[in-house]
Amino acid sequence: MRQPLRHYALAGLLLALISYSCKKDRIAPVPPPGGLTITNISDTSATASWTAVPNATAYYIYVAPDAGFKSSVTGSPFTVKQTTFNMAGLTPYQRYFVKVVAVINTVKSNPGTTDFTTLDADNLIFVSSDDYSDYVTNNYTWHNFNLYAIHARDGSIAWTITGSAGNQIVKDSIIYVMKSDGYLYALDMTGVVKWKFGLALSSPIFSTIPLIKNGVLYIGDIEGRLWAVNTTDGSLKWYSSPIIYPSNSIDASPIINDSATTLYITSDDGMVHSYDAATGTMKWSSLNTGNPIQSRPALYNNTVYAGCFSRMYAFDAQTGAYKWNSTDPHTTLNSSMAISNNKALVGGDDGYFYSVNLADGSLNWKKPLPLPGGITSSPIVTGGVIYVGSVGRVYALDETTGAVNWENDTVGDSSAVYSGPVVTDNYLYTGSVLGNFYQLDKKTGKILWTIHPLAASWHSSPCVVKYSGKVFYPGVSGMTQ
Repeated sequence: MRQPLRHYALAGLLLALISYSCKKDRIAPVPPPGGLTITNISDTSATASWTAVPNATAYYIYVAPDAGFKSSVTGSPFTVKQTTFNMAGLTPYQRYFVKVVAVINTVKSNPGTTDFTTLDADNLIFVSSDDYSDYVTNNYTWHNFNLYAIHARDGSIAWTITGSAGNQIVKDSIIYVMKSDGYLYALDMTGVVKWKFGLALSSPIFSTIPLIKNGVLYIGDIEGRLWAVNTTDGSLKWYSSPIIYPSNSIDASPIINDSATTLYITSDDGMVHSYDAATGTMKWSSLNTGNPIQSRPALYNNTVYAGCFSRMYAFDAQTGAYKWNSTDPHTTLNSSMAISNNKALVGGDDGYFYSVNLADGSLNWKKPLPLPGGITSSPIVTGGVIYVGSVGRVYALDETTGAVNWENDTVGDSSAVYSGPVVTDNYLYTGSVLGNFYQLDKKTGKILWTIHPLAASWHSSPCVVKYSGKVFYPGVSGMTQ
């Protein structure tokens, strides 16, 4: 009878030892980091911070552009001992997922998680250049145009296409540009041709910046015709009858009303013309101003405004009836006007910048810009500030008074700035006739970088595309086309 009792006693002792050993080796779970927040978010960096876990010996930080952390950023997971971590080298306008794991010796916690999106930033600048040296040696006619794609961050050139004829525009991640072979091209963001439209000629026939609305591209030519082309495949929608006049070239981009039913163009025949946007049928022509109109018209409050070689005119948008012409400015207006707060803002060949009341053409103010020479750079106005180029200078003017907010007198190296500036959230972009292209700080006018491709000369305005795909055009607010 004693033998079984001895066995039971031994078995009990063994169970007690096993139980004691398990209790001795058991480690409490590590709590996850709490309060994970992301601050100091920029376009390429951000700071993660979290609440400390007691006795934690390290933290692992995982950063990835996908929730499953299958394609983590370089270096992830990062190991730190503090409760903050600066994430750098990120892509602008990208959503990132973050998880932080606390470690005590070798035991890991469950993760604390969050996500954030980096800020948008200027990505690529698209701008066409002509060859100034070729211009001088070929009896002052333009040849050898190039389209440049430029990295906005540092001015480095992403790619170049030769043979463009200037006046590019970007819409829905497609670049539309004329080339010297007579065709209009649609390119993707890497410069690959999607389609081309036009006639095989020895020189360009399309002479204006295209206008794009509701999947249709509108463009004028040197023979006074307006064309409508489907942006999906480059197929022809319609073309208008030519303007009958000894000088009939359409030299400026068309504009369209809000309902996309009516187009307006100016021409070397000295008139404004209105067209049905669906058919290309001409609706009306204005009175003849007596001088070619080479700047783009503007549309505001059922009135079309145009500047020509002598003054500014206003016409009824429905009928083309004459409303008024300005007495001051009374100078050549090659610059396209900007419209803001019932004012037309435009530079003149007399070296003055003008603010004109749209109601009756009366002068609000005019501002002389110091160096001699006309103002052909088309202005842009945003946030109550007018940005415009002159001879060897770029200005930021107060919209209400014309007072100079800042002036950069090194832009252009005393050469003309014909390129209408484009203003984004933080920067201004423009180029000079002698070939420098600039990024300026929008608030101060300070030059941030400059490039000068071989033999370049800048006359057209750039288009700036952000990482989100948002495009800044030359125009009234920086976002209009």
